[in-house]
Amino acid sequence: MRREISLTLVVIAIECIVFGYLYYQKAFQPTPPQPNLAVVDSFTEEDLNFFRDTTKEPEDWHWLGQAYMAAGYYAEAKATFARAAELMPLSPWVAFDNGFCLSRVGQVVEGNAEFQRAIDLGHPKAADAMYFIGRNHLRNEDPENAEIAFRKAVKIPLAKFELAKILYRRGELDEAETLLTEVVRAEKGTVQTFVLRSQIELKRGDVPGAEKQSIEADSKWVRIKSPFGEQRKRLMENNSKFGFYLKAKEAMAKVAQHENRVARTKVKEVLEQEFDLMVHDSFIKLDIFVGRVKEALELIEERIERFGPSSSILLTLGDVRKMRGDDELALEAWKQGIDINSDKSARDCCKRVADFYGGQLADKQKSLLYQAIGAELYAKEGILLEEFELANKQASLAVKYNPDSAEAFYLLGRSELGLGMTDAAAKSFSRCLELEPTHGRSLLCLKTLKGTPK
Repeated sequence: MRREISLTLVVIAIECIVFGYLYYQKAFQPTPPQPNLAVVDSFTEEDLNFFRDTTKEPEDWHWLGQAYMAAGYYAEAKATFARAAELMPLSPWVAFDNGFCLSRVGQVVEGNAEFQRAIDLGHPKAADAMYFIGRNHLRNEDPENAEIAFRKAVKIPLAKFELAKILYRRGELDEAETLLTEVVRAEKGTVQTFVLRSQIELKRGDVPGAEKQSIEADSKWVRIKSPFGEQRKRLMENNSKFGFYLKAKEAMAKVAQHENRVARTKVKEVLEQEFDLMVHDSFIKLDIFVGRVKEALELIEERIERFGPSSSILLTLGDVRKMRGDDELALEAWKQGIDINSDKSARDCCKRVADFYGGQLADKQKSLLYQAIGAELYAKEGILLEEFELANKQASLAVKYNPDSAEAFYLLGRSELGLGMTDAAAKSFSRCLELEPTHGRSLLCLKTLKGTPK
């Protein structure tokens, strides 16, 4: 009897301990914040709820904070990172992510403290953290401390550029220009460097020099690589690990693997949740691959109705119309694609039109005209990327195929200018102006060349 009583008491004691532990866990251990998931798709809602419900270990808190931030729930991410920092006070990764999140919600002082903690704990991206500290000081209208931070992060080209801007505003033009030269060496030509160089030349009173830099800036779209861009990429990568974007990635993988039935089901499931351009592209490719041409056309028309035409979608529209035997309509789509952009899709539209005229219609003159337009588009991209030899080769072809094109001669001149062939560039710009006297960019380039010592 005593044994049975003792055994019962032991069982009761164990139950009390277990119950007490569970009560403590529930009552005193903080639970992750619950975001408003009514505004997201069901895939994301399901995964975020699962992450929240299974968050127990310190690493779980860190991941949940990253997931919340990737999904755009910054307030909830901030609270989650704060708990992760309590649980993992020696983690430089948690400190860095906490600093980034705090900065995104405008708490720049607190963000800087966390970035500094990440640096002190040995984060491998210490220079990035210091760059963010500098940017936060600028947001706080504190250029003195921003300068100190950027000098510590000077191995990052964008930090060097920000430092150059501070020096320019202070009138220290020589050091600012030296820093810009170093940025150009690291990053090639970018729109920010040429704009700032133009401003420096104006401040010195060198108007021709400023105009020359403005010409360079006019043809640039590339920007200096940013640590923020790296963090944005991380957010996108995290976003693809759960919810809608994970389902989208899986659907597109099935399309690429030609698992057509499974792919079709998965693609439709994703598009029912949200209209995603990349998944929609995959659906069009899938329909074309399996011969559903009519459905592919309907998808393309839906895309154009929603987002308007682009060179890419018009290239595909032309190809699908060609598959149906609608040659004239295909030609119409490709021609429209040429006028919208200067990217690879636009150049491919040019090739389609040139081949169409050169082959089926046996119109050599029109074929050469569209080959010239394609070469012009290619030359423009070469100039943007400062690949002047490529641009020169393509512009030379454009001039050869269409010697009456003012734009072709302008592009030839710009490529020659980029290669340092100033005499040849002047002749090309002059020929452009003979064909089109009001071509402003050639006028500006010639004016600059006249003020440039040989």
